[in-house]
Amino acid sequence: MAKTFQLDIRTPEGVAWQGDVEIVTLPGRQGTFQVLINHAPLLTELEVGELRLTDEHGKEQVFASSGGFAEVRLNEVTVLSETIEPAQEINRDRAMSAKARAEERIKEVRINPGSDINRTRAEAALARAENRLKVVARL
Repeated sequence: MAKTFQLDIRTPEGVAWQGDVEIVTLPGRQGTFQVLINHAPLLTELEVGELRLTDEHGKEQVFASSGGFAEVRLNEVTVLSETIEPAQEINRDRAMSAKARAEERIKEVRINPGSDINRTRAEAALARAENRLKVVARL
């Protein structure tokens, strides 16, 4: 009996990853959760965080996700995310620069509340940059 299920990860650009997996760990709104074969149906929002999967060959892969949605159906999981990056493709220096820029923007909003900088966007950018750094640090 097969112990795998179909995982389909999509972004606006198309399919980011697709294949059979033994397990997928997702960053849910209420915390990290795992999906295994024969999981109950579910539709849930995902947070910025780490997405981990173990493919049909037992190889673990890690991605930085910008959040999105996951749908679990009978042995099929679909993840929709604005961006998803394999850990090995993350440029650490670029992520550090993005973090510094976001921190500077947040600091500017604190100093000058009338600034044109959107604090919510700056905080979201900071969360994404910190997640990318966390994911790449695990390599």
